[in-house]
Amino acid sequence: MRIVFRENVEVAKEKSFARWDIKKSIYELCYGERTVDEIGGRLGKSREHVRVYLLTLEEEGIVVRKGNTYEAVV
Repeated sequence: MRIVFRENVEVAKEKSFARWDIKKSIYELCYGERTVDEIGGRLGKSREHVRVYLLTLEEEGIVVRKGNTYEAVV
């Protein structure tokens, strides 16, 4: 079951990142539980800009929100 889930997540990530390099960059910064401000600071983007992409990644099931931080699923 876990292997199937991982394959589904990999397919979802591939589709999600196909058109948006910034989404991939934001996703990659979600390792190690980071806040929106921390991610934005590392990318030189505003909190609002990062938040829009994080919401999309969360809806796609690629990241999860844990309090005020975000963490990559896989």
